[in-house]
Amino acid sequence: MGLETTPASSPTSCSAARRLPTLETLAAAAILRGHLPELKVRVVNVVDLMRLQPASEHPHGLSDKVYDSLFTGRQAVVFAYHGYPWLNSTGSRTA
Repeated sequence: MGLETTPASSPTSCSAARRLPTLETLAAAAILRGHLPELKVRVVNVVDLMRLQPASEHPHGLSDKVYDSLFTGRQAVVFAYHGYPWLNSTGSRTA
């Protein structure tokens, strides 16, 4: 499964953290691509949840430019994570 990296295409981003959610996300992306081949889907595997924080909030955080290059800033992000729910709300950005 390749990543669509053309900024103008604005793919839907599906991201995951940890092994099982990543496998589930890859399977979901494959199903979406099979049923809706025209839908652009980008899968992002998040190894360090603190990378989702702004650089100003955490030393591992991403700059806005890098974050937007991964998650486009124009589309919803589906994030799969089996763990502590508060990490999703504090570890993600608002558009």
